[in-house]
Amino acid sequence: MTERHLTARRRIRTARTRFTASAAATAVAAALIATSVVGPARAEPVSLGEDPIVLDAWNGFTAYIDPATSRIRVTTPTPLEWDPNLAQVDWREGGVDRFAFGVGWTFGTHFVVNTDGLRYYFPNLGAFYEADPSAPSGLAGYPYDDVRAQTTSGQIPGRGGIPARSYSYVLRHLDTNATDYFSSDGDLLASINHATSARADWVWEDWGEHNLKLIVDERGQETHLMNNPTDPSQREFRLPSGERVRIDRNFYYSIWRFAPSERQTSFDLPSAGWPLPWFRYITSFDDEGTRREIHFEWDVANQREHPGRVERVLLCDYGKLCEVVYRAPEV
Repeated sequence: MTERHLTARRRIRTARTRFTASAAATAVAAALIATSVVGPARAEPVSLGEDPIVLDAWNGFTAYIDPATSRIRVTTPTPLEWDPNLAQVDWREGGVDRFAFGVGWTFGTHFVVNTDGLRYYFPNLGAFYEADPSAPSGLAGYPYDDVRAQTTSGQIPGRGGIPARSYSYVLRHLDTNATDYFSSDGDLLASINHATSARADWVWEDWGEHNLKLIVDERGQETHLMNNPTDPSQREFRLPSGERVRIDRNFYYSIWRFAPSERQTSFDLPSAGWPLPWFRYITSFDDEGTRREIHFEWDVANQREHPGRVERVLLCDYGKLCEVVYRAPEV
């Protein structure tokens, strides 16, 4: 199999959360086939493992498999990422369909859930940690000593056309001097590196909850998320490169297709509120109409003890037999 078909065992740095603009921009640039970095404060695209298996799903989509945990993660040419581990989180906690794109879809950033307690979501770890002022990190059970979570209020200064905004929660990253600021709804407003003054902003719609409309990165480049006024099932990202990526959602408002340019990538993934199924896949077509599929088979029997764990991953190119590119060890 050629490098175009499978990039295996590519080394990426240990995925403890690094939420600075410069570090995350480097990780995203390595992970995505895109013309520019859409948001500098995205977390690194792998969880825990130092040596993930990386599959090119074409059209700027990449699937990562962590052999240490048998978890997967999928990045896209937009700020959206898919983490199947969230399909195992009770949706009443606000973590499964947080942004109305379907189960497991997030913007690859931290966020705060403040219903029935206070929890911080860490995308690299695929986990929520409950606020605990008595813990050194401010989070119960958090495994590292690199963050401090606090409930505190204040104002983020304005930037360009973005006005000053109020925050209610902060997450300080001690190793980078970066601070993430969250709204009273728990949405990320800004990530500011106080050592370098690098800053990225997330701007949310005034209507509804958790409706992102704009990301401004540290270089001032803008990524817009637009609604289709005539078709609520469609939304569109306008990237700093000028490329437009349309997103089609199904009846349950779960993503089922991305359509960047003339290419197309579709997902057979869980819808909001549905339990994680045994079998899901990604299908991509290139400019010549050639088809590729990546199949995920979940370890259903062990989901309670090992949420989001896959049993096998298969890579299938049209007209060829499927190849097993990952098989999880027995547990």
